[in-house]
Amino acid sequence: MDDVTIAIKTFERPDSLKGLLASIRQFYPSVPILVADDSKEPYGPGMAREFSNMECVTLPFDSGISIGRNAMLKRIKTKYFVLCDDDLLFYEETRLETFKDILVQNDIELIGGVFMDKSESGKFDKPNPYAGHLIMDSDRNLRLDFIKMDRDVTRCDIVHNFFMADTQALLSKTGGWDPEFKVSEHTVFYWAAKKAGLKVAFTPGVRVNHTGARSTKYNYYRTRNNKYFLLFFKKLNLKSWTGAWGKVTPMDLRPKWYKFIFQQKCVPWFVTQKFSNLALRLKKASGR
Repeated sequence: MDDVTIAIKTFERPDSLKGLLASIRQFYPSVPILVADDSKEPYGPGMAREFSNMECVTLPFDSGISIGRNAMLKRIKTKYFVLCDDDLLFYEETRLETFKDILVQNDIELIGGVFMDKSESGKFDKPNPYAGHLIMDSDRNLRLDFIKMDRDVTRCDIVHNFFMADTQALLSKTGGWDPEFKVSEHTVFYWAAKKAGLKVAFTPGVRVNHTGARSTKYNYYRTRNNKYFLLFFKKLNLKSWTGAWGKVTPMDLRPKWYKFIFQQKCVPWFVTQKFSNLALRLKKASGR
């Protein structure tokens, strides 16, 4: 695996990153690891001294997911790289060799795998596959159609943030991630990849444990999705997005006060009141 680099974006989750690094070294003792850290007090450099063959790129505080990933992408020198979030854990089913074999043997440039979430038992025994086709209709409504998980390799448009990709193919076709998105970058990236012709696929044969660990501090910055999701609508000029949680429109993401004033059912009342008051003032003025 000397032609593969593992790239990890981390932010305010030192315990999660340390757990991931330890799990990687358990199964892949020498694979190069690249970490991008934009935490308030970066902890990546200290871990780079603890774990072998690891490099950390420190970035200004809260640079965001996209800028962090792009910083790593520019530094990757191997033919392939594996993208990981910092809340993952490698285990026996995290077979990077399978990822690589699929890329080598097929006309594919990015191959994604399965998250294993914890069930009520507390064990990582709940498969969370995520793969599908992105479909845009003539009215600018974008939807995700999930694929059937019944084949070893299935072509698709979007997968989890756990994949192996051909470094140069991804860089040349997409240029990386849109730097304006600190979060909610996922669909924007894959839509751009689809338009650029990046060959994406999914396999159920490679899995990684997903802890989903979130501290209070992390949550404060992570839960800004509405702001960046609205940017997602603006960038793609969308009327709606239909994904795993149903259909969403820009209005669904607005604050309550905005909805009260501008929702369709309120606009007529609001406008009528304004124009009625204006007409009354004009009538009084003309009668003098």
